[in-house]
Amino acid sequence: MKAFPLTAFKVCITTLFFLSIFYSPTSPQAEFAISPAQHANDLKYYWNNGVTPPYANTAFNNAFTQTFQNFVRFINPNIKWDWSNITPFFPPWLGGFEMLFDKSATDAPIVQLKQTNSGLLTRCQ
Repeated sequence: MKAFPLTAFKVCITTLFFLSIFYSPTSPQAEFAISPAQHANDLKYYWNNGVTPPYANTAFNNAFTQTFQNFVRFINPNIKWDWSNITPFFPPWLGGFEMLFDKSATDAPIVQLKQTNSGLLTRCQ
């Protein structure tokens, strides 16, 4: 196992990653990047218990939580029960692309497929 400083973490690997370990190594991977993307900050979006999450954007919140829910319910985040969900097609993990959940400088939701950082792939081998 390789050691690396905590300052290397600028994003939070979302819970979807950990659930995917139990299903398949090709399960979809996601990156939660709402600042500060620290360990467990994504939990506020999964289970807010009546508390508004820090980035209170309905489209983003629905995309993020429903992607998780769709994966749990159907083992496939592309089977949607809410067709207003803005998450695009979410391909299986093949070692190169993951879904990014972030926001723009103008607070618009960013939910898009992005190439996984090669440095991250190297560190996580």
